[in-house]
Amino acid sequence: MELVAIIAIIAILAAIIAPRFARSIAVQRADAIARRMVFDLALVRQRARSTGVSQAFRAWLGRYAILGMPDPDDSSTGYVVRLDRDPYNATLVSVSFDNGDDTVMFDPYGIPDTGGDIVISVGDQVRTIHIDLESGKATIQ
Repeated sequence: MELVAIIAIIAILAAIIAPRFARSIAVQRADAIARRMVFDLALVRQRARSTGVSQAFRAWLGRYAILGMPDPDDSSTGYVVRLDRDPYNATLVSVSFDNGDDTVMFDPYGIPDTGGDIVISVGDQVRTIHIDLESGKATIQ
């Protein structure tokens, strides 16, 4: 009888804790990919300024890329981040740049040719990355 009571208590606690744990993981993943995307947009902007050559960032079909930049782990491939794979398991909800395209180009001064928003989600957690047209700075909103 005591064993059945202990098993019942454990089952009740697991039923309470499991959804909170899953939500916590979704929050962490959404924050991580949003921060990485902001960092990578700043990287593209800085590369344009330091090289004096326009640099492009493209987001499409569950991924984003820094066009023309090699992957830091494999220089034979381009820099592409898959949002739908580990560790993020995120969804690219929308890309809404003012130019109607999925690419933003930073000129040699680090100024983007368009502003707009990239929306990603992990479960019920949604993050919006905004690119300011005037400054070129990306922020999480």
